[in-house]
Amino acid sequence: MVKGYPVLLSVHPVSFDGATLLGDQWEGLLAELRRGLATGGLEARDSLSELMLFNFDHPLTALATLFEQLDKLRKKFPATARSAKLPLQFVLHLESKNESPPSFRYPGATVWEELEHHAVYLSPALAGQWEKILTGRADVPQHELQSQGRFAKLIFSQPAALRRRRLFPYRAVLAEAGTGRPCFYCGLRTHPSSLCPAKQLSMAGMALHDVGYQPLDELLRNFQAAFSNRKQMEALLGPGVDQAQLRKNPALQAYVAFFDLLIVYQPRYLQRVVFSVHSLWSGLNLKVRTKQDSRNLEIGLDCLRVGQYDRARDILLAENQALGGKQYGANVGLAFVALEQGRFEEMGHFLEIAASVAEVEKEKIHSALLLARYHDLAGNSWKAEQALQGMANLYADCYEIIHRRIHTAVRGGHGAQVLGVISGLIESSRLYFMNVLMDPVLLPVEGLLEDVLNSHLRTTRSRADEALAGAVVEYEKLKKWVDGKDEEFDRNLETLTSLQQQVEKGSYYDLLDVVEKANSLRRAAPRLQESKLDELNDEIDEAVLEWDKFQQYWQEYAYKSFWRRAERQMQGVRNLLVEARGTASSSLHQGRTKLQAARRELESWPALIKRMNRLRLLLDSLRIFAGRLVVAEVVVSVLLLIAYPVLTVGLADQIGPDLVARLKDSAMQKRLIFTANGVVAPVIAFAQTVRRVVP
Repeated sequence: MVKGYPVLLSVHPVSFDGATLLGDQWEGLLAELRRGLATGGLEARDSLSELMLFNFDHPLTALATLFEQLDKLRKKFPATARSAKLPLQFVLHLESKNESPPSFRYPGATVWEELEHHAVYLSPALAGQWEKILTGRADVPQHELQSQGRFAKLIFSQPAALRRRRLFPYRAVLAEAGTGRPCFYCGLRTHPSSLCPAKQLSMAGMALHDVGYQPLDELLRNFQAAFSNRKQMEALLGPGVDQAQLRKNPALQAYVAFFDLLIVYQPRYLQRVVFSVHSLWSGLNLKVRTKQDSRNLEIGLDCLRVGQYDRARDILLAENQALGGKQYGANVGLAFVALEQGRFEEMGHFLEIAASVAEVEKEKIHSALLLARYHDLAGNSWKAEQALQGMANLYADCYEIIHRRIHTAVRGGHGAQVLGVISGLIESSRLYFMNVLMDPVLLPVEGLLEDVLNSHLRTTRSRADEALAGAVVEYEKLKKWVDGKDEEFDRNLETLTSLQQQVEKGSYYDLLDVVEKANSLRRAAPRLQESKLDELNDEIDEAVLEWDKFQQYWQEYAYKSFWRRAERQMQGVRNLLVEARGTASSSLHQGRTKLQAARRELESWPALIKRMNRLRLLLDSLRIFAGRLVVAEVVVSVLLLIAYPVLTVGLADQIGPDLVARLKDSAMQKRLIFTANGVVAPVIAFAQTVRRVVP
């Protein structure tokens, strides 16, 4: 029993009848059938030409593959029309763990004598599970089971209605188009390498990075439109075509994307290798800095592009022989010249020289890939594998090496053995999912490949749906918390809306973007909430500092009784700040609203402080003036009392008797003291007050 492929299809050819019907063509028909069944199933180790054994993941897959191949055989071998029933017997069986090998697993078993030609029978194990296995499958044509001994005969009213669903059916069209040898640059048989459209493209014109944004049904339509109008597409090509132009023309984008599948084997990639300023292998990365530091090589490759082979050869030979010349690039360029002039063996010679002069990583990997493809197309899978083995050991995770080895395995008839490798490759690289999806070379394992691609697509869509749902849940919670407008939150909501549109669009790259961006948004949600909360708390802290400054001012203020309303304002602002901090954890909007209310109050405090300062200045001045006035009056009074005896006794002879008499008059003395205290003392007190209160 093969894990994941529990359904066994036994195909028993009745060779005597087959040879009678088709003669020498019978063996060819069996070989074609065997290859055809291998596209959708895994051939068992004990499978023989006398009894073909294939394992499938589902009975319907086995039946669809079988019916498709029988239809192809009818078309390819017209002699089969002489009989309505081909001399072939079929048994479908559901294997179980540790079961004994059933009799129909052996070509000489007597059970085959009981079965009709060209009829499908279900084993007892599969017949007993038939209804259960088909539950939920809407794609099953009308059929019936007729008991026939130990088996159940399966009869479809329209067998042609049972067909495999292919993600990219145009792969078969591309693989079967043309009759020439495969083009070294792109793999098509419709043109020689010298006329390959890929020659007119540049690295800047890659479409593989964007074509995955086309939904699969749209991509298929664009492929059909492009390849049915090849002349029109080729007229649009050229070294100047870039991604912006390709995005405006989806059919052209699909057309160019096909030629990107084998880009590392094309002249444009050689320019990437020889002119890159880096020594490391860059793969299909678009962002690679280059420096055109060899005019000869540049002109030689351009001559190759336009078909001026003699001039290209002369220039490349000169570069190869020049002191300090780019020998690697020149030898690969000469290999391409030989290829396009039909000298395939000479191409191999130059590739071997290029491999021997390769010095840095990018050159060594590139030369190994080119040699492996060369030997593949020459029909020598062993040499292809050997050419790549050294680099594969050193760079096991290089996508281009992995892809090359897959091609070698499929061409060598071992495609089923690398399904796990293919699965790992498409899981690791979005570009290689599209590559594998469209690659005609993988047609021999198309059915098995469809299982891998479909499984990966289902997983990717499931991840996208799960990631998007998780992000939506997080942002619904965040929306309730924000409860209003927030620039950063609104921007993330717009991104979330665009991700929902990408899921609805459903292209492979869109789904991958959703997985990545939705997970990033989901992870960012709590960080965003924490950031906004910290930001709000910082603003509250700033407001609290302002409040503390005012509180300190208030505590030192001497005339609080005049400003009882300010005291109530202080308490109100304090309550707002406490509430803002408390409610922010449950509602950012409410926290901000309370903080804004507190700020409005705080903004009015500078004007209030000015009024309070003016009142304090006035009252302090009055207090100081009153104190100084009392002191001044006492001093003035004392000075006058001292002055009277001096004036009336000591200076009596000088001031005259009349003035002395007047000064001795008590009423006059009182008037003088009152006048001095009313005029002189206030002036002195005022001066001292000003001196005290003015800085």
